[in-house]
Amino acid sequence: MVVRFLPVGGPERKAPVPPRDNLAEVVELRSRLVPEETPDAEPAPDLGDPREQAMRRLARSAQSVTEIERFLRGKGHQPEAIEPVVREFLDRGYLDDLALAKAQTGILRERKRMSTRIIERTLNERGIPREFIGIALAEFDPEGDDEDRVLREAARDRARKMGSLDRATAERRLIAFLARRGFGGSSVRDIAREALDEAAR
Repeated sequence: MVVRFLPVGGPERKAPVPPRDNLAEVVELRSRLVPEETPDAEPAPDLGDPREQAMRRLARSAQSVTEIERFLRGKGHQPEAIEPVVREFLDRGYLDDLALAKAQTGILRERKRMSTRIIERTLNERGIPREFIGIALAEFDPEGDDEDRVLREAARDRARKMGSLDRATAERRLIAFLARRGFGGSSVRDIAREALDEAAR
């Protein structure tokens, strides 16, 4: 048999529940004692010196203003960092779109025997203003009739290297070669045949 003794004072009473009005105050106090953890801000990436990067780029090859701007943007630099570099390089003559247009026109026209259409497209892709492209082309072709000369020279130069091919194959490859340099029209086939005849002699 189990005997249970009741506390003096009558039936069992529950301990008094403290008022809940002060709970918010306790929560607020704890929040002050334990500060919230905040993630550390990531440091800004080191993009490097845009001027030094541009100088190294120019040391490898001549660049247009547009090409340098594209290059520095690709490195992550913002316009406010790029513009001073471009202004300085223009003032110092490190960047000169007109001189670049003339130099590239000479290479593409006289050494690689490219057509005017290919030269225009190439310089335009490099971001050189159309005004400078026009000046450069006019300097190398002041009369506007230089295209036929370049076409014939390109055909003769290439035909000399096709002596081991049969005539049909040589003609087909020569026409394709001239087309890749931007030459087209009905005269291309006739000039290709003339060049092959001359090489055969």
